[in-house]
Amino acid sequence: MPYFSPMKTIKIALYDDDDFVRQAMQLVFEDHSNIEIIGSYGHAGNVLDDLKDCCPDLVMMDIMMPG
Repeated sequence: MPYFSPMKTIKIALYDDDDFVRQAMQLVFEDHSNIEIIGSYGHAGNVLDDLKDCCPDLVMMDIMMPG
C-alpha cells in the first residue's frame, strides 16, 4: 500500500532563498488538486519552529541556501 493514497492531500513546505524559484515551484504545484503548499520560506533560520507550526508531509529545501 503506498504511503500517499490518491485521495490524500500532500502538504508541502518550500524552502528556497530565490524568490523566483520558490514562486515557480508554487505555480507548478497549484495545478495539482491533491497538493497543497502550506509554507513557503526564503530562509531556514526558523525551520524547526516553521515545521512544528505547519506539519508538512514533505519538505522541499534548497540545500545550498545560506543559514
